Amino acid sequence: DLNISLSAVYKTLGKLEGLTLVFVEKFELKEGKKIKFYKSRIGNAEIALHGYDAILKLYPNKSASDM
Repeated sequence: DLNISLSAVYKTLGKLEGLTLVFVEKFELKEGKKIKFYKSRIGNAEIALHGYDAILKLYPNKSASDM
């Protein structure tokens, strides 16, 4: 258990969705509750440090690229 509040998770997912780094793959209504299933658009990430510079490379999630 990571002891992360649900509100922090929802807030973070909302930000990631706004940045188009994740998307809602499936949406369901169960017992009057909305359930969203998220999928990442990022398949792999690399961070290279060169002195005081950082280079970030993001690679697409191949299973999400055709969405």
